[in-house]
Amino acid sequence: MAFRPPKQVPCSNNRSLFGRSESRDEAKPGFLEVDLVAHCGGRIQGGCLYTITLTDVASGWTECLPLLNRGREAVLAALQRARGLFPFPILGLDTDNGGEFINEDVAAFCVREQITDQPRAPL
Repeated sequence: MAFRPPKQVPCSNNRSLFGRSESRDEAKPGFLEVDLVAHCGGRIQGGCLYTITLTDVASGWTECLPLLNRGREAVLAALQRARGLFPFPILGLDTDNGGEFINEDVAAFCVREQITDQPRAPL
């Protein structure tokens, strides 16, 4: 499979276009946008490094954590570590709909930590 650069999508202030909840108070810190970025130099064959980027919507506070793979265990460990890095409680996660985020382990973590988990609708 050939590497394809990410699709450029214009920004929008209408957040509901991307499947986000209108019921949460995004002016309150704790609601995070979460993305996983591959650092593979244009090749996805073999191993590559990943960064999970967590950005608070209200404050812009961002934490980036390195991952050796994109497996659910690595992602869950990064989310657990991120809890201690933000200066406020994590209230919600807005992720894409990849299997590294949408799985029983991450769902159980969100329930246990009282974090709302709202995956983005595909663009």
